[in-house]
Amino acid sequence: MGLHAADTGTAIRTLSVCQRRVAALSVSPDGAWLATSGTDGQVRLWDAVTGAELHALSGIGHVRSIAFSPDRTWLAALRSDGAVRICDTSTGTGPTGGTRPVVVVRSLAVSPDGTWIATTGDDGLARTWDSGTGRETGTLTGHRGHLDVVAVSPDGTMTATSARDGSVRLFNRITEKESVSSQGGRAKALAVSPDNATVITVNQNGTADKLKFSPADDVRSGVSQGEAVAISSDGTWCALASLSVIHIYAGDEWSWENSRCLEADREWDDWNTGVAISPDDTWLAASRSQGTIDIWDTRSRQRLRRLRGHSGRVNTVAISPDGTMIASAGADMTIRIWDPGQENALTLMRTCGPLQVLAFGPDSRSLYAGGDQGLFGYFLESAATART
Repeated sequence: MGLHAADTGTAIRTLSVCQRRVAALSVSPDGAWLATSGTDGQVRLWDAVTGAELHALSGIGHVRSIAFSPDRTWLAALRSDGAVRICDTSTGTGPTGGTRPVVVVRSLAVSPDGTWIATTGDDGLARTWDSGTGRETGTLTGHRGHLDVVAVSPDGTMTATSARDGSVRLFNRITEKESVSSQGGRAKALAVSPDNATVITVNQNGTADKLKFSPADDVRSGVSQGEAVAISSDGTWCALASLSVIHIYAGDEWSWENSRCLEADREWDDWNTGVAISPDDTWLAASRSQGTIDIWDTRSRQRLRRLRGHSGRVNTVAISPDGTMIASAGADMTIRIWDPGQENALTLMRTCGPLQVLAFGPDSRSLYAGGDQGLFGYFLESAATART
């Protein structure tokens, strides 16, 4: 591995890293150290001035990315299996603990106060996480069976989960009372209304149910077709994304008579995949299968603009609580941040796998994304700062 002067490109020295290729490289923030990883499962630390090897961190496995802490007392190594190892750079040994296995995330919900996150994955558990530390804190109580999807009510008192058997369970976190629906279609998306008694499900067979949990656990359901759903801030209407149309339903009964439609140009290979409603309920964003996001005025039912940038399917879309940013994530393994009033993305973040779910924190600056490689957390600048 060669070191070169940044201004002239002149070779300074060559480091004899190992007989195998270098897979990852990082320079400490103060420029004093280098870290390299090879296919031998070791991370080596080097003095950037003298070229001397300081020591090797062993037992880490195949590493594809390395990052130093600001004071270079530790480093993070991302393994090829998606696990992250935290290593003390002063000891000359690898991490003292084992890696945390990657937890696949298929759905996620952020608590209204932003202090915890709930996720479901392929193992059927509804896990909870500390949003500040990223540590798993346990599993949701009051929910049983193999769980597919989780949602949290706007006030944080209710959690809803759907089980593999088609039942939906609504659990009150304060009273610890629960209501269970009859078995229906297996859900792939959930939304809880502000009334804490209505849950809308989008099922894997394309149908959608509106479940009304009464004190006696009586469930009334209306059925339509859908891919994703969002509920307005006041709970009086919902937006149901079907393949070619966004249906807006108001009231308890779902019918063509009390619905409004937002319909884009019909294309056989392009359909709606997700939907999110703005905080003031005046516009919504719909993600699509061909890499775009449509912005709709909910009052005039006119499409305001189409955002382009993703390559391939956009799996999910979210709007920040203050309405200043849109986040989208897709099969191209990127998260893109948008200003609702502009057609070009403000910024993007790349991940190591496709993403299926997104949610903003209540501060509108924290963003959480989940997919095959686990749960990711980001802190964002404001849209106004990003524009400058």
